[in-house]
Amino acid sequence: MRQRNATNAFAFDFLSGNRQVGGFDFAVWSQAQNARLKHYKKSSTQGDVVVTLGTSTYRMIHTYTERAFLTDVLYQLVTDASNDEAARIDLIRVKGRRWPDLFYTPGNQERMRTGIEENLFRRQFSVRRATDQFEVAHTTDTSSIFSLRRQVEIETSGSTLPQIALLGVFLSFFRP
Repeated sequence: MRQRNATNAFAFDFLSGNRQVGGFDFAVWSQAQNARLKHYKKSSTQGDVVVTLGTSTYRMIHTYTERAFLTDVLYQLVTDASNDEAARIDLIRVKGRRWPDLFYTPGNQERMRTGIEENLFRRQFSVRRATDQFEVAHTTDTSSIFSLRRQVEIETSGSTLPQIALLGVFLSFFRP
C-alpha cells in the first residue's frame, strides 16, 4: 500500500509487486453511521471511505458502539451493492491503558486479537488467532521518518484482497 503523492495524504494505492490492484480515497468529512452531529443526510454514503479492488467497489463504514470519554468504534468493510460485510475491526478503548484492544474479524471467521509493536523508526502490527496465537497477518510501515510518502507492507496467509484492504485502510489513519 502506497500513498499516491506527497501532497495528498488521503489517497492510497494497493500494489502487488509493482502492479496496482486497487486503491482508496478518504471522504472529505467522515461521518459515522450513528453520528449525532450529521454533515450528510442519514442514508448518504458520502462520509464513507471508498475502496476499489479491480472491478469491485467497497465502502468502509464506522459506527460508535459505546459513547463515553473513551469511545469504542466498529469499522466494517461492506460491498457497495448489497452491504454484505467482508471484514470488521472492533476498536475497544480501555481506561488506564495507552493502546486500545483491537479485534479483527475477516468475513465469517473467528475474531482475532491484534497487537501493536512500535520502536523509534518502525511501527509493526500483527494479527493473531486467539486460539493458538498463529500470526495471520503482519504489517510494517516501511517509510522512513523523513519520507514524504507513506508506504505500508502487508504480509498475510489465507486472506482475501478485501480483508487485506480493510487492514490497509485502517492502518492508514490509525495512530495509537
